[in-house]
Amino acid sequence: MPLAADATLGRFQLREPLGRGAQGVVWLAFDPKLAREVAVKQMHAGARDAAAAQRWLAEARTVSRLSHPNIVTLFEAELAANPPFL
Repeated sequence: MPLAADATLGRFQLREPLGRGAQGVVWLAFDPKLAREVAVKQMHAGARDAAAAQRWLAEARTVSRLSHPNIVTLFEAELAANPPFL
């Protein structure tokens, strides 16, 4: 089931969808723990098989090693959540 604005995903408060792709939806969200806006990528329900989870984790690991002003910093990857998110 897709989440709606004002829902929470982990500790993040979803504000509005920013974009949709093959793997999931990217949300503008708020992190109350750090008091800042963040982007949260939520995995689509149809993409939650074992192979998709491995691709998701590989993406998280790759992105976490990047450091560039035009690339977002990855702070959290949660595969056990329902739905999984970055």
